[in-house]
Amino acid sequence: MRMIRQDLPTSVVIVGNPTRHVAQSAYTAGYRVGVIDTYKDRDLMELAEHHLGTGELAEDVKIGAELVDDGVYDCMVMSGGIEKHELPKAIFHNPLCYVSQVNLASDKKKLAKILDSLSIPNPHLMKEPEEFPLVVKPRYGSGGDMVAVVHSEEELENVLGYYEQLGREYILQQYVSGHDLSVSVISNSSGGDLPLCLNEQLLGEHLLHAPPFRYCGNITPSRISSIDLLPGLREAIKKLSRKFLLLGSWGIDIVVGSREWWLIEVNPRFQGSIDTIDASMGISIFDLHVKAFHGYIPNSVPSPLGVWARGVYYAPRDVMVDVQPFEQLWEDGKLRDVPPVGEQYVRGTPLVSIVVNGTFRQNLMQRLSEVAEKLDTVF
Repeated sequence: MRMIRQDLPTSVVIVGNPTRHVAQSAYTAGYRVGVIDTYKDRDLMELAEHHLGTGELAEDVKIGAELVDDGVYDCMVMSGGIEKHELPKAIFHNPLCYVSQVNLASDKKKLAKILDSLSIPNPHLMKEPEEFPLVVKPRYGSGGDMVAVVHSEEELENVLGYYEQLGREYILQQYVSGHDLSVSVISNSSGGDLPLCLNEQLLGEHLLHAPPFRYCGNITPSRISSIDLLPGLREAIKKLSRKFLLLGSWGIDIVVGSREWWLIEVNPRFQGSIDTIDASMGISIFDLHVKAFHGYIPNSVPSPLGVWARGVYYAPRDVMVDVQPFEQLWEDGKLRDVPPVGEQYVRGTPLVSIVVNGTFRQNLMQRLSEVAEKLDTVF
């Protein structure tokens, strides 16, 4: 497979599950877009010239590589899901050609030890229960899946029994409370790191029918206006960028307390906050990601143009989309990841995304609630 052109690409094939948020950012920036993805969301189909997918990521990567080799697209970009796959070198993914580093960031047990070695604050990892409440979470996983806060030995025994029943590895971690935020970062091939913004994370929101602790969206920007208000965070980002050999778009999840902050996860991939960041800041994360591989990084961060929220609406029951209930809300620009007729969703799985803008958090949450209530009348 040929190496990436030295001039900037104008066309890209995006591979992974899901790709819509990445394709949206690329399309908005003027790229010609193809996708290889198992999802067939209606808005994704409108963005992409080609929509392919076998359901097997390794095979999908081969298809993408062939499209680049044949000159159909200038380059291939991964949207995620590379943790357990060796990939071709001539693609824009993050980290570039260092899949072992992605595996390392995805292993929460190893990550905690790395953070300790870098003197980056993080919740204390326990070998045995030391105090309650404490957090039980999968050793491998993201999005808040199977995360539980337990308050007693009895609760802990029940949760660990469930993990053992599923054959999942777990970690025990100190419980920390505060604001759940993410930080979006661009790192370039010349060693530059630019934190773009702080985003509030929405987790387990009842109005969106999200299971407890599950990721269900973002608000950009967060109520904490500057990364410099969190001492040591900028330096921590530099340490992580070098440790994990990060390039392009990546991010971290943090919890901010009244006097301190803790790093929760490193995300060496595009984040779910792309929609709200692009809209709020008037930029394209995808465009910055690609240009970062050619050494470019902005000199400064643009001021927010407004406050935007994305809410992930979870299926309130088992659903088959046998009629199309989304038309008016989609036309009004309030929906993304719009599923086609015939798709089936199990209760508690993501169904569609709601995107709204406003002036402050309470206003945004009210608008999310209004759209969610309209969806509730259908489902």
